[in-house]
Amino acid sequence: MTWDIYPLEKDGRTTWTAWHVEAYGRAPDRTRPLRIDVRHAVNAPGDDGLPQEPELTTLIALRDALEHDVTKAVDAKYVVRTTGGGEVVHTFYAPTQQGFLRKRKCAEVAAKAAAALAEEFPAHPLTVTSTQDEEWSAYFTAFPSDDGAQWFADARQLSAIVQAGAPQDAPTAIVHRLVFPSEEALDRVAKAAEADGFALRGRGPLEEPDEDGNTHGLELEREVEAFVLPRVHGAVLDLVQLAHEADGQYLGWALASDPAAAEMAERGGERVDDDDDDDDDGGDGGGDEG
Repeated sequence: MTWDIYPLEKDGRTTWTAWHVEAYGRAPDRTRPLRIDVRHAVNAPGDDGLPQEPELTTLIALRDALEHDVTKAVDAKYVVRTTGGGEVVHTFYAPTQQGFLRKRKCAEVAAKAAAALAEEFPAHPLTVTSTQDEEWSAYFTAFPSDDGAQWFADARQLSAIVQAGAPQDAPTAIVHRLVFPSEEALDRVAKAAEADGFALRGRGPLEEPDEDGNTHGLELEREVEAFVLPRVHGAVLDLVQLAHEADGQYLGWALASDPAAAEMAERGGERVDDDDDDDDDGGDGGGDEG
């Protein structure tokens, strides 16, 4: 699981919030409408409100144990963790009940799973509460702005690429991938994106619909003047908005020079080749190059 952690000022104190990045694009998961909060104290927080050693090591172990035991017990998603005011709150989302013939309430099962950790972590008693939260409000209010999740994801990816040796002070071609529920939706976005300076790199039907019902993929390319976060993130937000308006989904980006940029073609999209002749039906199916 990939997490982003940042401080938020609330009620005159700093709360450190960690949220699960990958869950953002698929939240809320309406098969898991039950919010489960597990609380425990931070017995010796530092001036920043965060736990210090040696307690920090214990709380990391407790966090890992909760993640394993609660998610396994009720098929939950662990999506938010807040630390501040002398306590930590771990937030999970789970189905309301489980089982077929013998129904069990997931709130009760999760509470038992957490209670089983009491002997292992006696200095940190756990309090478990649950409520119906189909809209995942605790998750969506965890980050500071509507585009916060995408900003952090872009920042992490750009940082990893730069650390691997990519220059930041030169024009850089970026490839973006999007998916749509219909060819008509794809056409609308492709036309708008081209008017905004994106070049069409690939498009076509997916090998099979994805779990969100998308059937068509689109690959676009545009150069940024410098490989820095504001430039990359700005282009991403433009496409996120276009995809949203067409009921599609923005999947991500890669450097045009990266082999990962060819991922769409491998998943069913047709590569666009400027040298193709629409009237030539006797070609050999080329298009892997360029």
